[in-house]
Amino acid sequence: MATISRAIKNPELLNAKTLKHVRSVISDLSYVPNVQARNLRTLRTGLVLVMVPDISRSIFSQVIRGVEKVAHANQYGVLLGDTQNDLSREETYYNFLSSRQVDGLITLIPRVPKLDLAEGWPIVNVGSYVDDDTVTRVHVDNVKAAREATAVLIAMGHSCIGHLSGDPKSPVFHDRETGYRAALAEAGIEIPDSWVVPATPTVEDGEMAAELLLTRNPDITAIVCSSDEMSVGAIRGVRKLGKQVPADVSIIGFGDTPMCRYSEPPMTTVAQPFGQMGEEAMRLLLEMLAAPGSTPPRRRILETQLVMRGSTARNRRT
Repeated sequence: MATISRAIKNPELLNAKTLKHVRSVISDLSYVPNVQARNLRTLRTGLVLVMVPDISRSIFSQVIRGVEKVAHANQYGVLLGDTQNDLSREETYYNFLSSRQVDGLITLIPRVPKLDLAEGWPIVNVGSYVDDDTVTRVHVDNVKAAREATAVLIAMGHSCIGHLSGDPKSPVFHDRETGYRAALAEAGIEIPDSWVVPATPTVEDGEMAAELLLTRNPDITAIVCSSDEMSVGAIRGVRKLGKQVPADVSIIGFGDTPMCRYSEPPMTTVAQPFGQMGEEAMRLLLEMLAAPGSTPPRRRILETQLVMRGSTARNRRT
């Protein structure tokens, strides 16, 4: 039995002749290991749960692909929970962890389950991070990224720059607005309240928010958006008012999702390393699983990159 176990789990421990013989018998018998029996011995399921608020958003699929890459390399399976922004669904998926149906949880939602984190529950928060130092997190520096994107517009001669912000309760959108405001403050530009219009990260809301922003502020020549979906919608909002992008209004998005390459014009945006974020999250989770209860909360901040495309240009009004 020990030899067969080594042939399956640690083949490098057997000599070539023995390994060949065992594999031949396994093939003849069509033998498949009993996963449930193995899990009873190890008290592990070999599964992790990735929880997302809305699977239709492409950014989440990129993160999941990164998680899957590292999980597969370490013989872990990945389950997906799409909460559809429903709190009761979240609670259902949280129970997968507390009832030991999965070994760990990677959440792309800016909340964590109501569990005693001091007990060392294996949870990693990604992207839409929770502002809590007791939680292991992987994300980007949203303040820095938004400040740099806004500063590029200022360098292009824009001084009337609007912002389509997200939910102020979200640390992500709060930080992006903070970065936008910091860049304008550093340039000595005052920000009227009407320059900031809240919106959800959708094309439809981006369109309405941009139309409202420009109706209130006809002098706006550039817009920093909190998401790519908003920025694509903003193009439509600008055009509804008879203006053109970037001739009249420059627009910057956030994310570098596939739609940016195919919008018209192609979208200048802050590229986030979504795949890398997923990979790093899974690595951190594996470290937590390897040393249950003894791994302190950690924070990984990954770099962004401003990708210049056709939606931005120098201000022609100056």
